[in-house]
Amino acid sequence: MISPQQARKLKQEQRRLRYLCIIRTVAIRAIQRCLRIDDPIICLGLDRTEVQQHITRQKALRTRHLRHLELLAARLVPIDELPVELLQLVFMFAAVGPPLWLAKTRSILAQVSRRWRQATIGAPGLWPSVGFDETNRRHAYEKMLELENRHASRFHPLRLTINTDVPTVTGQDSETQTQPGEGIRDWTAISHLLTARRDDCKSLTLRGSEHDDRIANLLKDFPTGSLPSLRSLILTQDRFFGYPTGQPAWLVTLYDAAPHLMHLSIKGEYRLPQTPPLALRSLILLPSQLEPEHLHAIASLPCLRSLVISAWSMAAYPNCSVDLLLLHTLALDIQMDDTAASELISALHCPALKHLKFGHDFSRRTEWNRPIFCWQALADKRWELSTLHLGMGGDNDEWTAELRVLESVSGTLRTLVCGYGALERLMQGTFPVFQQLEELVVMDEGAHGVASAKTIYSAVRTIKRSGATQLARVRLLSRIRDEYGERKRYTSKELAAWSRLCTLVDVYTSWNGCPFLQVDGGDVSWWEGPGHSFCR
Repeated sequence: MISPQQARKLKQEQRRLRYLCIIRTVAIRAIQRCLRIDDPIICLGLDRTEVQQHITRQKALRTRHLRHLELLAARLVPIDELPVELLQLVFMFAAVGPPLWLAKTRSILAQVSRRWRQATIGAPGLWPSVGFDETNRRHAYEKMLELENRHASRFHPLRLTINTDVPTVTGQDSETQTQPGEGIRDWTAISHLLTARRDDCKSLTLRGSEHDDRIANLLKDFPTGSLPSLRSLILTQDRFFGYPTGQPAWLVTLYDAAPHLMHLSIKGEYRLPQTPPLALRSLILLPSQLEPEHLHAIASLPCLRSLVISAWSMAAYPNCSVDLLLLHTLALDIQMDDTAASELISALHCPALKHLKFGHDFSRRTEWNRPIFCWQALADKRWELSTLHLGMGGDNDEWTAELRVLESVSGTLRTLVCGYGALERLMQGTFPVFQQLEELVVMDEGAHGVASAKTIYSAVRTIKRSGATQLARVRLLSRIRDEYGERKRYTSKELAAWSRLCTLVDVYTSWNGCPFLQVDGGDVSWWEGPGHSFCR
């Protein structure tokens, strides 16, 4: 009979071996993703030279890691002896995915072995993708901050996340859930880190519900222009309601310290800067109520190219035109009443707009709150769009207004994004003529609407017969397959329809390359289109 100590050791060894098996699988998948250079690359916001450089880097990684993949798959290389560059690839792979999956995977990665943790701490390039739990691995947390402070000039540009509700490390906030007030305990180390790296701090994220005097003390010694390299600023409150509105003094200090800001994201009741950064190109605004001050501040941004607005109401109708002459991408998730939404759209003057995502909450529709005027305002704009993502639905009157929007952009539209239910409904009536359409993106949102290849095949044939001879790509985005790993058991007719569809167009099921991607921000999410990642 074994002793309790031996049983404990045996259990620990079993857990370590289980971690090794899982991390081996993650490593193999990461390398395989790196080696898939034959997949189509859709790099929105990049020119042809940058796309070619991306392809060249992929080929170099293929040559470098092909041998590693063969040895790892054959179990001829211990997982502890992987090179640092391959570890970085593994962590980058683990940095993309659903939040719950990320939390579990990062925890596994950090507990593979002592050598694995040492390699992680000794490689600053891995830190943005690693989440350490301050309570369980306090030493590793302090070691990373100590190394960052001691050798600040030798490291890459700093991307710092400060979460006032949960323990935080450089580059990535921990996934550990704690109660408000039980967050960062080592504010001195955070202050020293930000002070030492103020000249090369590229990204700063402030999250939580307690942005109080501790943040003010952290930023009190930062005069105007003291963060010259800061390009991305993300301000997040966990809840919209229950917090005082206005502009705290520390936020004014932060705005003044970053004159070259290019990306600004505000979730909550924080105000835009009174003197907006002239270089600001990307703005995400998620207030509970859209104020006239918001629109005036947006109109004063001369270089703005990407804008996301999601609001539940509007305090007053805009009394002036919001001129955004360089705006390239616009995403509107409107929860307000129809009149306010139509007034907002009518006030926008965006002659260079190319990518539009527009959505309205179907759950809040009533007989008197149908966004018919909103659709009419969109149709009257007649923007020369190349990408359009519409949340279509509603009764016959609303559907007629939505079809007017499609007809108004049919001459220039190259990418159409719509739900599978909307595509089915389009097939039942007169399908608009899209002469320039190159890609059709179909979103399969729920288990009760799994996309049928027969319907998509019929839609593609109808579009091609109507004159869209350039249509060469169909992208099916299925949350059922993506999030839950479920596969629909197709009948023989359905399989035959998929085969016929693949003879007409190239079919993809990856979210990579989708024109508009949904970003999870805790208790709220938003959509980002082409141009946001370019400004990060």
